Amino acid sequence: MPTYNFRDKETGEVSEEIMKMADREPYLKTNPNLEQILEMPRIVSGVAGARHSDDNFKDVLRNIKHKHPKATFDPDGDPS
Repeated sequence: MPTYNFRDKETGEVSEEIMKMADREPYLKTNPNLEQILEMPRIVSGVAGARHSDDNFKDVLRNIKHKHPKATFDPDGDPS
């Protein structure tokens, strides 16, 4: 379910609510002192640190390089 942020128009207090998308409009109608505020979504992606290919993937790249000697990549290092 999505998370919505609301600000109280009178106090300025910000709250975070988790609800179904269909419940947002009725919630705002029953709480006229609240307004929805939009914030950038918190997206988490990737992992910290360097990523390394496992040995199986490197073997596949070596086989490709062997069958296609004119290929322009180094299976044991960075692509060129």
